[in-house]
Amino acid sequence: MKKCLLALLIPSFLAHGNNPTASNMLNGLPDDFKQYFYNSEIITQINLNDKKLFDASVSISNGEQVKLVQIIADSGEIDVAKTRQWEAILREGMAIGECVNNCLNGLMKVDFNLERSQVNIYTRQYETEKSPKGVHHTAR
Repeated sequence: MKKCLLALLIPSFLAHGNNPTASNMLNGLPDDFKQYFYNSEIITQINLNDKKLFDASVSISNGEQVKLVQIIADSGEIDVAKTRQWEAILREGMAIGECVNNCLNGLMKVDFNLERSQVNIYTRQYETEKSPKGVHHTAR
C-alpha cells in the first residue's frame, strides 16, 4: 500500500518543477512515508561523470547519505579498477550534495535524482573531460 501511494504522490511533486532531489521530493509527504523511503532499498543507476558505472540497490539515510547495498549489473563503460574503487566508497556511504570534507578521488558532488532514479557522482576529472581540447583552466 505504501509503495503504491508513494508512487502516486511523487509525480504530483514532479509536475511543480521542483528540483527532484531526495529532500525536495519528500517535502510535504507524511513522516511515515518519508521513513519508508529512507529505510528502503531503492533500485537506481549510478553514474560517474555522466557515464554509467552500474545499476545498484542503494539506501538513502535521513542525513541525505547514499549507501550501496548491492550491485545489480556492471555497465562496462568504466574500467573495472575504477568501478571497484567507487563501489568500495559507496559501500561506506557518501553524502549527497557538494563535497566539502574528505573529498576522496577528486569528488566534487553527489546528486540523487528521484525522478530518474539516478545517483550522479561528479569529480574534478569531469570538468577536465568536458573542457574543449586545448583549453586549460587555471586556478585563481
